[in-house]
Amino acid sequence: MSLIVEGIDSVLALFDNVKASRASSKKSLTTSVGAGYFLFFLAMTVVYHKFSDGGWSSILTASAGVQCLGFLMLTLKVMAQRSVSGLSCRTLEIYALALTLKLMSTTTCDGYIPVDRSGDHIYQFADALSLLLVAHLLWCARSTHASTYQAVADKFSILPLVLPCFVAAMFIHNDLNNWPLFDKIWYASLNLDAVAMIPQLWLMTKESSVEGMTSHFVALLTASRVFSFIFWFHGYAELAHSADDLNISGKWIVGAHFLQLLVAADFMYYYIKACAFGHRLMLPV
Repeated sequence: MSLIVEGIDSVLALFDNVKASRASSKKSLTTSVGAGYFLFFLAMTVVYHKFSDGGWSSILTASAGVQCLGFLMLTLKVMAQRSVSGLSCRTLEIYALALTLKLMSTTTCDGYIPVDRSGDHIYQFADALSLLLVAHLLWCARSTHASTYQAVADKFSILPLVLPCFVAAMFIHNDLNNWPLFDKIWYASLNLDAVAMIPQLWLMTKESSVEGMTSHFVALLTASRVFSFIFWFHGYAELAHSADDLNISGKWIVGAHFLQLLVAADFMYYYIKACAFGHRLMLPV
């Protein structure tokens, strides 16, 4: 694990001067964020023109890309400020589990991936990079920047969230993978993803005033889920096996995405309001 983290640090050092003083950390972060957004849009342009047919599948690939951007922005924030303050390890732990399960499914089977060429490698690469960034953030919180981690405040119990996700996946799933085990694994990752942001939002409400980059991270992941929701809302009907099929598994996918957006709706209201008026994001306690 330490070798992986050191490797990530070396790559991210291209965006951020890890030896910068605290006085210049804000300027360093601004530069890093600008570089991150530039490279993201450059990569998405290349993917769209070289690996996508411009159809609905490109929306699903865009969702994975925006998610990766969200974790990258959060990582750059931690590197620039040498702090994980305001970051929930509970949320990161759920995302680590969800991404691991999702990759187990999408790298083994092709039932829930984009049908264009981006589904061959790019889609999985974006999720794999997200997983590495999550692992790096957890390492920072537990090791290198442990002194700044708000362990006392970040006490949200995730077991009541995680267990029902696995139980539900055992009974409600489709058969697009043609392999029951990996169909259940993908649905378990879907369910976990639906509740992953709850501990982070809970921690934010305890702090009231939210640090800018942390709020941008939540907003980017919410945007990612908007893309994914659009894709599945458009195509969930195709999961029905017949005209009279209730298509519970297809509706479950749409419902899980709707839950994610519902959980973040209150936050997004205050986030958009703060951005519109140029104020620091303040959440009601």
